[in-house]
Amino acid sequence: MRKLVLIWVLCSVFQICSGQNRNEIDSLQQILRNSNRGNSKQISDVTAQIAWLFYSGSKYDSALKFYKRTLTYPIEEPHRGWWARIYAGIGASYAALNQSDSSILYYRQSLTDFQIAKDSENIAHTSLALSIVYKNRGLYEEALESVLTAIKILEKEKPSNSLAQCYNTIASIFAKIHEYTEASNYYRKAITLFAKSDTAYLARSYNNLGWLFILTHQYDSARANLNVAANLKRKLNDTKGLARTINNLGKVSMLTGNLTEATKELNQSFAIQQQIDDPGGMIEVLNNLGELSLLTSTYKKSKDYLLDAEKIILKSGTPEYLRQNLELQVKVARAQKDFANGMMLMDRLIIIRDSLLNDEKSKSLQAMHIRYETEKKEQQIALLQKQEEINLAQIKSSRILIGALAVGLLLVAAIGILIYINLRNARAAKGRIELLLAETRHRIKNNLQTLASIFHLQTRHYTDHEMVLEARNSESRVHAMSMLHERFYNAEADHVINTRAYITDLVHKLVDVYGIRTRELRLTLNVDDIELDIDKALALSLIIQELVCNAFKYAFDHKPNPLLTVSIRSRGDLVVATVRDNGIGLDDHSIGRSQGFSLVEALVAQLEGRMELDNSSGTTFVIQFPTAQWTKRLFS
Repeated sequence: MRKLVLIWVLCSVFQICSGQNRNEIDSLQQILRNSNRGNSKQISDVTAQIAWLFYSGSKYDSALKFYKRTLTYPIEEPHRGWWARIYAGIGASYAALNQSDSSILYYRQSLTDFQIAKDSENIAHTSLALSIVYKNRGLYEEALESVLTAIKILEKEKPSNSLAQCYNTIASIFAKIHEYTEASNYYRKAITLFAKSDTAYLARSYNNLGWLFILTHQYDSARANLNVAANLKRKLNDTKGLARTINNLGKVSMLTGNLTEATKELNQSFAIQQQIDDPGGMIEVLNNLGELSLLTSTYKKSKDYLLDAEKIILKSGTPEYLRQNLELQVKVARAQKDFANGMMLMDRLIIIRDSLLNDEKSKSLQAMHIRYETEKKEQQIALLQKQEEINLAQIKSSRILIGALAVGLLLVAAIGILIYINLRNARAAKGRIELLLAETRHRIKNNLQTLASIFHLQTRHYTDHEMVLEARNSESRVHAMSMLHERFYNAEADHVINTRAYITDLVHKLVDVYGIRTRELRLTLNVDDIELDIDKALALSLIIQELVCNAFKYAFDHKPNPLLTVSIRSRGDLVVATVRDNGIGLDDHSIGRSQGFSLVEALVAQLEGRMELDNSSGTTFVIQFPTAQWTKRLFS
């Protein structure tokens, strides 16, 4: 298992052929079906192996499903190293799916467990993986700190491929922050080690060093390193990597005025890109061809290349590429004296520059928050001592603040979703509207993340247990809204949310928020594939959030073997949602005073449904509502 997690975290080049991979998965699933349900250790081992096989076959959603399924089986003799490896697998899967927030969360949990277990080897590998996620997110200080942690450990051992990857990563970080001398030094260190162990990574390092020389206008050195990279990639039959390197060579030729050679190299790269699936590479070569055509005064061809690139950019959502593309389109419009189109392009360029500026602000705030998390343990004792005298006053004011923030959150999220629906229906006006729509979604997401962070920080400062629970409840509502907003934005069908994926992720998120140890909680999820419109999905998610949070807060105090079941089933024209726990139950007095229960009743009425409560053995809520399009709207 120690070697297995090394592969999980570093995403190594080891490959399993797809046929063999499928056969192994089928065999393990047969073992899983025939296994004794009481042997949780065996089941956990098998599900972990299935998850890894899906991951190695680039089936990241399936890998994530089985990794999380592994966490639901309790083990009689829990070991931190085991859980750390599972968390690392989940973090790697989220990273492959470009869900950096979740990836960072699970990688940090894995790193914490490895540190407690004093497993220095896996501390190094996990720190390296975490630094790559931080770097891709633009959190360069955190990325640098993580990769230096890995380097300090690995440099004490025999030089390895892992150490070379650390050097390559730290070089990329320095290049991003314009520390080109340091970047060059670390790329050369990586090349020295990769030359002894890994030709594929060696080729990438030469390509990266060549691009660094382009940034510093050292074009002869750039071409020399890019030629080495191209020759290595041809030997490896790395078509995708070769296309990008040839594109960089074309960039060098264009910048040095050799337009004939640039045309040849860029067209060669373009021909390869048309045969493979690499959106980023296609965008780069189309932008370069557009710039080359601009230099040769073939403006119509330049415009066509740039418009083709723009289509791919809008589909893939890469604002930095879009800024470069629009700047070139503005130049083409000016050269053609098409001032009307030029003004429109300038308007779009201003919007995208503002969007990128907001991204930078968001990243800065995230960096500040992460630094605060590392320092707050040392500050917490002194801070609590100073707050003792004003604690009661703070509790009263915080209750008002939490209520106001919760209401504001619901209003902002509801308004944001409605704005998104209205904008999405206005598809005729694509150009500026699409950019404004992306900006709206981005701002809503940032606002939700900020509110979630505020609630999370408040739970660390309160000494009153009820206030901590109330803050956590508000934080869980934020996450429910944020997850629904994200899924709705990415939904392929208009106004439709799939309940299985959304409710499953929501319940696991609530487990994380309340700090429930999944190996102690018996969690059962039975959720059908039901497609609901956004209004019903929102009401249902808030009902599930309230009932699950109520169970975590009150049902399991000093309760051995806690059990929670969440079921959502389709029964003809009805949806039947059930939340059951084996806790201490509810009394009528508590129900009457509960604001959360009042909210659930209001939401059930909004769904035109009915709710039943069984308090005979634990607590069971059963909610039924019709699936047909309803007449009352949630925000009407």
